[in-house]
Amino acid sequence: MNPNGHTPLPNGSGRRPVSSTPDMQQAHTLITTLRRQSEEIGQSELQRLFNRINLDEQEQRLVVAMSYSLIHQILQQPVLRLQQEAANGNGESYFKVVRHLFALENNLAGY
Repeated sequence: MNPNGHTPLPNGSGRRPVSSTPDMQQAHTLITTLRRQSEEIGQSELQRLFNRINLDEQEQRLVVAMSYSLIHQILQQPVLRLQQEAANGNGESYFKVVRHLFALENNLAGY
């Protein structure tokens, strides 16, 4: 698992190939934005925590790793389902719901 909580792919690239279909491209953009927003919230909350309690460097690393693991695990199934729906041509309705539920409208110019 890399520092941003994503498990690298066997090909070593660390990135999943993006299909050229419009739905898959939109899914990729939406998923990237959702992960980025989630990680930013996590970083903000970690900073608040570390300002309130004294942890040594190793303890901080453990807490950071645990928080990224939580973010990754919480997003894993919704991301997989969003990718599946996009691959099946059903992405647009799911994209709208995800953008609305996670308040991503302001973070996705052009969608």
